[in-house]
Amino acid sequence: MKTTLDLPNDLVIEIKLKAAREQRKMKDVAAEALRLGLKNQTQGNDHIEKQSLIQKKLAALARLKPVDQDQKKALKRYLSDYREDRENAFDRSPS
Repeated sequence: MKTTLDLPNDLVIEIKLKAAREQRKMKDVAAEALRLGLKNQTQGNDHIEKQSLIQKKLAALARLKPVDQDQKKALKRYLSDYREDRENAFDRSPS
């Protein structure tokens, strides 16, 4: 798909130089750079969302009343399972 972008001159020069060094088309170099940038941005957002969920759970736990040893063990297992489930939920890498 064709589109027109108004890019800064220094960025266009970098793209041209990289394309020339790698003997590739400018459009391929630019598309790759955009894909990598978007991927990194998405991964950063996933990390922020994951940290936010963990902080909310920790805040909720801080409001709980003291518990006995059996409850602590059960809670520890639950949190471990929960953390593992959440980490898998945010893993967007192909299986």
